[in-house]
Amino acid sequence: MKRILVPTSGMVSAASAADYVAQIAGLFRAQVHVLHVFEDEESSDGAATILQLFSMACEENDIPVTEAIAFGSIVEQIVLYADQHAIDLILMGASNGQIVEQWLSHDVLGHTAVPVLVMPYETFEFPIAQPEFTAATPRKPWSFSNLLAALR
Repeated sequence: MKRILVPTSGMVSAASAADYVAQIAGLFRAQVHVLHVFEDEESSDGAATILQLFSMACEENDIPVTEAIAFGSIVEQIVLYADQHAIDLILMGASNGQIVEQWLSHDVLGHTAVPVLVMPYETFEFPIAQPEFTAATPRKPWSFSNLLAALR
């Protein structure tokens, strides 16, 4: 896994998720792409701060990070960005919908072949210490079962 896309939303969720995202990216030694999508005439003032939160968390952990802003349909822009940048994993927070079918992540899942991992906002404490990797450390190919094993 080389590239992880993290679509952002509000300031509170970004502040909670930034370190969590950096730790997951560190496990896979992956580059993080942080994308903020404007669906209408929102102010871009908050977006810069949100993107900076993720950049700071990634840079503190020596993780390459790319910031991007897009305009249009949120789901369409996430899927388009993932396709254009050869994204290997989309890491999203759960939306505010009452049922899964109302979540943005559900809509993204239905429109992309890229795996989507949904993070519940209440559980941003990382469950394990980040392992030390060396050149001699064997790397397992990415699979969902390997991801679950790494998170145990």
